Amino acid sequence: MAELGKILAQIENGTPDTSEEIYLAPAGRLSKVESIFVCNIDSSPRTFSISVDKGGDNPGVPESKDYLYYNHAIAVGETIHMTTVIRMEAGDRMEGEADGAGVIFNVYGTEY
Repeated sequence: MAELGKILAQIENGTPDTSEEIYLAPAGRLSKVESIFVCNIDSSPRTFSISVDKGGDNPGVPESKDYLYYNHAIAVGETIHMTTVIRMEAGDRMEGEADGAGVIFNVYGTEY
């Protein structure tokens, strides 16, 4: 039976300039991230970063090689949509960071 895509994660950046878990690939499953949306609902422009840590061995401290986006600008009221295919194994972590409140991360995909 084919797996249908679903919401894998929805978070608002909590602590400015702190990398926080967006999605942790669950034990015993593989995940395929297909879309990432980043939305700035704040009244100020922001920057955001997204990283994927293979094996989740560095939570909250992404290495340079882990970044998909780094300090990417996002305007007031803007939504950035990324269509992608990122295969994640159990324990892999996707993290997000923003320079202030009001940045929302939504991740859609499939777990199988």
